[in-house]
Amino acid sequence: MFNSTPKQHSHLSLKLLLRKTFLNLAPVEHTVALDLFAGSGEICSRLYLDFEEIHLVEKDRKKFAQLKEKFSHLEKIHLWQMNNLDFLKEHLRLIPEITLVDFDAYGSPNRQILEFFKNYSFKNSLLVFATDGGKLARIRARRFNPSLYFAGLDQKSGIGYDPVLTQNYQKLIQGFWKELVKIYGFEIKLFKLLWNKTKGVAYYGLWLAPKK
Repeated sequence: MFNSTPKQHSHLSLKLLLRKTFLNLAPVEHTVALDLFAGSGEICSRLYLDFEEIHLVEKDRKKFAQLKEKFSHLEKIHLWQMNNLDFLKEHLRLIPEITLVDFDAYGSPNRQILEFFKNYSFKNSLLVFATDGGKLARIRARRFNPSLYFAGLDQKSGIGYDPVLTQNYQKLIQGFWKELVKIYGFEIKLFKLLWNKTKGVAYYGLWLAPKK
């Protein structure tokens, strides 16, 4: 069931490479993993099964059925069929000792990232992985909302289309996390960002240390 191998240079291979690198480098306990865009469980099945407890959130009916088929026999895996923002508001505080959270989004994951830190205060090192397709959406002529990349006081004034801000997505992503550091006081020990072949989708990871 879990033996398939991603094609070389595929989106999945980049995601796996990034996550493996952090899992090997960062001294993070493999206690609780939370995947908020679980999909069909491809990443979890390859990398997260050694965690003591795993929570997978997916609202799509067909993908959730695939999750049930793969993981329902494993007691340590908890499956949630619901909107991930609702999950973060209603259930996140009930889960102790999260040491890995995955935001493998289809567009920008920043709403979910903001909601996560609004509702959760971590006490040990935390690994964060994210997929940000905001640049691809911009290339496809969708209206860009820069406020998604502001976490602080500037967030309300960042609504609208701004071609200058959209020119450097890596800087936008890094600036977003710098604002989160100011708000919540944690430390970024390591940050790594990879682009897909067309440079339309960013895959990045962070190793975070809690505020002292």
